[in-house]
Amino acid sequence: NLCNRCRRSEPCCNKAIRGNLPKRRLRGGLVKRLAGYKSPDLGASFSKRIMQPLGPEPIHAMTPLVGEAAAAPSERRMMPRRNKSHSVALIPVLLDGGPGDLQWAEATTEDVSATGLSIVLNSVSHLQSRLIVIGADSPAGGRAFGTMEVVSQKTEGDITRVGGRWIIGNAEDVLVADKLRPRVDPRTLTFVYGWSEDTLNEWCRLGVLRQYLVDRVLLCDRCGSIPSWRNGCHVCGSGRIHRDRLVHHFACAHVGRASEFETAAGLQCPKCRTANLIVGSDYEFIDGPVECYDCNAKGGQPTLAGMCHRCHRRFSMEEADERLLYAYHVERLDPVLFYAS
Repeated sequence: NLCNRCRRSEPCCNKAIRGNLPKRRLRGGLVKRLAGYKSPDLGASFSKRIMQPLGPEPIHAMTPLVGEAAAAPSERRMMPRRNKSHSVALIPVLLDGGPGDLQWAEATTEDVSATGLSIVLNSVSHLQSRLIVIGADSPAGGRAFGTMEVVSQKTEGDITRVGGRWIIGNAEDVLVADKLRPRVDPRTLTFVYGWSEDTLNEWCRLGVLRQYLVDRVLLCDRCGSIPSWRNGCHVCGSGRIHRDRLVHHFACAHVGRASEFETAAGLQCPKCRTANLIVGSDYEFIDGPVECYDCNAKGGQPTLAGMCHRCHRRFSMEEADERLLYAYHVERLDPVLFYAS
């Protein structure tokens, strides 16, 4: 029978308490009294066993494992080996980030993990580039790509054994998302990418990247930088404009500047001399014509004008250069799931 307290089949703490200690209710001092007690049946080991935690045996007290499972966790392989054949595309990465010549090869994956890859390539000569983009058909459909650094390679007849390390998300990764989206260069106030647009178009031509539209922007038609916009003069586009507030007297239909109606006694119409005018009942405020401080133009309505802070050009919205902003998408290769057999 198993003990209800420590779940042992041999004589245990409950039996020792009932058979060798006074029959009284024991409280907090139980463990302290039992720590130095030696049962005639259990011997000296009882005092050590009673100090162990109740419940199942700890893992280290179980029967030792045999073989590979007996190795320490730090010495075990964190990822299993996978052997599988695939048809892969190998694209070397040039110094400017552009693609080299694409090669198709039959490859056998000998060792795959989340950090590295070991493959055997058939009918492929020595790889000349340190970084390569490797692509293969994805189980979900389409083709997935990943960046790999060639750590070692050895040619044996018609086959080449390549050992590589996955490059994911750092500065060396040619497919990292930060290099595939437009961003603003604070020095030139222009939209730039991590690679030149010609380089990105080359990757699109090989089918690695896919282009999609993200925005439409209005830029300076002279230098292509991002302008600021304001309601400005309809003649020169300057934002240094002002407009007087006018007063419309209902009784005589006179319209004039508000300063012309102001007197010491209050508001008085300069035309009909009616005094003590009440807003809303006798008159209303209206916006006056626009006056430009730069070109002295008068009249008209303010228009939306752009100001380039790089070449200091002023232009209207109709003169701005409309540009389509594109981003680029790549289907990333999941090394562990993709090569799992």
